[in-house]
Parts: sequence; structure tokens; C-alpha cells
Amino acid sequence: MPTENDCQSPSLGETRRTPGRPRVSETDRRAAFIAAARELFVEGGYAALTTNAVAAHAKASKRSLYEAFESIDALFAAVVAEHSVEMLREPPDDDALPLEEAIAFIFNLDIDEASDRYRAAFLRAAMLDQERFPQSHAAIVEHGIDPARRRLAGWLEQQIEAGRIVDENPDRLARLLMDLIFASSRFQPGSTEDWPEREMRAEHIRWCVRTALRGLQAQ
Repeated sequence: MPTENDCQSPSLGETRRTPGRPRVSETDRRAAFIAAARELFVEGGYAALTTNAVAAHAKASKRSLYEAFESIDALFAAVVAEHSVEMLREPPDDDALPLEEAIAFIFNLDIDEASDRYRAAFLRAAMLDQERFPQSHAAIVEHGIDPARRRLAGWLEQQIEAGRIVDENPDRLARLLMDLIFASSRFQPGSTEDWPEREMRAEHIRWCVRTALRGLQAQ
């Protein structure tokens, strides 16, 4: 007679090898845990990232979770690293693209409405958690903000060398652009949205970029 464990459906990372059924790859298993953790973080903040919750959301076991990530902090670092690329894309490899359009591309100003809502929700959760869970803020800086700024600074340095913008410190220029653009996406508890329509916010950000570029473009 089959036992209770025999009747349970196999979980991610523990799938029994049966003829014709491929084993779940390590890459797919990690991706499933990252996706589960992202959803939990957006919905409930860092406090929602427990081993039980992440494993259940990924339809996996806690053992397979620890095989993929040594700790919840390591998992959250992977979540932030993935989100960082969505916040700031890799700069375009097109020197003919106008600076305003290149910056709009890097900062994902033309993403769809669902992605925009998700990005705002991630930022909201991050801001609300930064005092209660300092380790989450540290991970966001180390694995999200700093790498994104370095990518942007590297691209700006190329634009300086090409004579497209004035010769200023590229890291400081990257900080300026990130402060300028992300200020319109910040969530302040208890406040109302300055730009209730995403199209209005996107146009305002583009105006900020154009205004900044008028002071940066080489004559």
C-alpha cells in the first residue's frame, strides 16, 4: 500500500526521474526561487521572505531552496541583481542614437503599464523596509544601485570620450541622472502621487532629461 509520501506530487528539485521526464536544471530551479521571492517581496516586503514561504511559492522543498541558495540574504541579493538590470538596461550599442533617446532606453522609460506598476511596487517595498531591515537596504545598494551606477558611468565615460557631452566626472554624472529620474518614482508613505498618470510622469522625466542635457551637451 502506498504511503502518504508516495502519493505526494514531486517538488521542484526533487522530481523523480521517470522515462521521458527531464530533470529540472539548476538554472531553472534558481530562476523559480528568484521569481517566487520577487513576488513575495513586492507583496509583503522583506519580512515575507521566509524559507517556508519561498519554498511553498516555488512549489519546492526547503532542502532544494538551500541547495540553490545558502541563505535568504543570498536569495534576496539575486533578486536585487535581476531587478537592477530591469531598472537600468545595458546601454545601447548605437552611437547614432540621440542622447535623450539613449537615456530613455537605459532607464526603461517606455516599459508597459504592468511592468511599470511592478517596478513602482518593488521600489515601494524597498523604501518601506530600509529602516526595519537594514540588511535588505544593504543588498539593494551592493547588488542593485552600485552596479547600475557603474554601468551608467561607463557609458557616460564613452560619451565624454566621443565628445558628445562635456568632460565631467562620469560617476557624478551617473549619480545626477539616477537621482533626477528615480526621484519621480519614489514612494513616500502618507503622500499622494505627484503624477497619477504614468504618461504624465514619463513625459516629465523626459523633460528633466532634456533640461539636464542642455547643460551637458558639448558646444
